[in-house]
Amino acid sequence: MLPISFKEDNNLKKTIKADVYVGIVGIIFGIVILIMTTQFEELVNVPIGPEFFPSIMATGLITSSYVLIVQSIEDKGKKFLLIAIAILIAMTASWELLGFLIVAPIAMFLLMKLFNFENYFRMALISLVTCALVWLLFWKVLAVELPLGPMDFLYTL
Repeated sequence: MLPISFKEDNNLKKTIKADVYVGIVGIIFGIVILIMTTQFEELVNVPIGPEFFPSIMATGLITSSYVLIVQSIEDKGKKFLLIAIAILIAMTASWELLGFLIVAPIAMFLLMKLFNFENYFRMALISLVTCALVWLLFWKVLAVELPLGPMDFLYTL
């Protein structure tokens, strides 16, 4: 039998490079669209304005471009870092809408999964208890109200 040898394929390297460039262009284009949607005229008494659909599409473009970049990177350390950054950006973007007590435990759970924790019950318990204690520390000790989104009623207790 002849040994199988793998030659370094320059076309593969060019494809990976092209994927990264296309992903970067897609992210920039998506950000420009999101910025442009803030300039749309708001309609009175209409729950969903003209900016809704373009902003959803731009968010999808940014997300899919980011996934394209992450999938084309072969270095596990860089890929790990990009996924962690994506989790933190998603947390920051949804902070005001969903609130700390919903977003922070989900982000903490996902980061623990990224670090290869395997016990899902323990991960969920640690995420929930830690975030609840942090929220209580900010609210009661530091007198700082973190955004709670739909759980804002907790400040009235």
